[in-house]
Amino acid sequence: MRAPQSGKPSRRAFGNESQEADWWASRPGRDFVKRKLAEGRAKGERILGSPVVDKLNKKRNIQIAIRLPQSDIEQARKIAGRKGIGY
Repeated sequence: MRAPQSGKPSRRAFGNESQEADWWASRPGRDFVKRKLAEGRAKGERILGSPVVDKLNKKRNIQIAIRLPQSDIEQARKIAGRKGIGY
């Protein structure tokens, strides 16, 4: 069964999760997400993704100590600086 071109499709529009995943990955699915994000931003809403995705994307930092040659540390700092992250 095909999902509608406009508007969010209902779960019943799909035969299984694979078909639903394919729709969300298709052009209409991606356009739907982009449109909803743009609408939310225009309203000044804070856009939050799925709670599951949010949980998976949380950055967990742990501090470790390892001994490295000075040249490796300098190289790590350069790369981190280029990427805008801590080394």
